[in-house]
Amino acid sequence: MDAEEVFSQTDKIDLLLAINAETVMLHKDELVSGGGIIYDPDDILLKPDNLNREDLMLYPVPLKKTVWEELKEDPIMRNAVALGAAFALLHCDLDLLEEVLKGTFKPAVAESNMKAAKKGYDHVQNNFDDNFEYRLTKIESAGKRKILLSGNEAIGLGALKAGCKFFAGYPMTPTTGLLHFMAENERKMEMLIIQPEGEIAAINMAAGAAFAGVRAMTATSGGGFCLMVEGLGMTGMTETPVVIMVGQRPGPSTRLPTYSAQGDLRFVVHASQGEFPRVVVAPGDVEECFYETMRAFN
Repeated sequence: MDAEEVFSQTDKIDLLLAINAETVMLHKDELVSGGGIIYDPDDILLKPDNLNREDLMLYPVPLKKTVWEELKEDPIMRNAVALGAAFALLHCDLDLLEEVLKGTFKPAVAESNMKAAKKGYDHVQNNFDDNFEYRLTKIESAGKRKILLSGNEAIGLGALKAGCKFFAGYPMTPTTGLLHFMAENERKMEMLIIQPEGEIAAINMAAGAAFAGVRAMTATSGGGFCLMVEGLGMTGMTETPVVIMVGQRPGPSTRLPTYSAQGDLRFVVHASQGEFPRVVVAPGDVEECFYETMRAFN
C-alpha cells in the first residue's frame, strides 16, 4: 500500500496476534478486509467458514511447539515467536526488534527472545506466500527530515519551546507520557519537574510556581482534573496563569485509558466555581499539539 502520513490511531485492526480463541472471537469483526490473524493451530482451530469472514488471511504458526520443543524455553515466550511472524508479514526489519529487545531486557533474556522471534520470522517466510498487503517499510525521505512524535511528546516540546520552567504532574494515563518526557529533559532544559502525591497538590504547586513568576504547567486526565477544579478556581481568583493539559478518554469515573475521546471539552470549558476567563484549545493532530501548547502559554 502507498505510504501516507498517519495523524491518529483507528479502531480497525490490520494484523491480530491471537494467543487464544477468545481473542479471535472478540476482535475478528474489527479486522480490515484482507487483515491477517497469526495463531497457534495447536490451540485454535480456525477456518474462514467458522469465522464468517471470507476476506481474512490466516497464518497458523506453531507458537508453543517452537518455544517448548525447539528452543527448550518457557512457553511464555510464544509471544516473541508471534512477534517475529508479524515482522515477516509486515516486511519489517528484524534488526529493529533486536534493538528494542536489547534496550528492554537483560542480555540473556533479550537473546532468548530474539531467537524465538527469528523462529517465527523464518516460519512465515518459509511456509506462506508473500501476499499480505499491509506492510511497514522504511521510507527514504527526500529533502527535509521528519520526526515521529506522540501527542505527549509534541506537547512537551511545545512547552519547552514556550519557556516552561516548572512542571508538576501525577501519573494518569494518557498523560503519564508527558510527565516522563519532561522528566527526561529536566536537567538539559534547566527546569524543575515534580511528581507530587496527587492531582490537588499538582495544581497547587503549578499555581505557586506561576505566582512566583515562572511559566508553569500540569497535566492529568478527566478523573484527575475533577480533583483540580478547586485549585483552578484559586488561579482564577488570584489571576495566576497556569497551563493544564487534560488528556481525554471516554466513559465516566476512571474510564477507558486505552482509548481517546473529546467528551470532556464541555466539562473543561465550564469547570470550577465562579466566573472567570479561561482559554481552552483542542489540538486536532500531533502537529497542532506542538503549536497550540505554545499558544496556550502565550
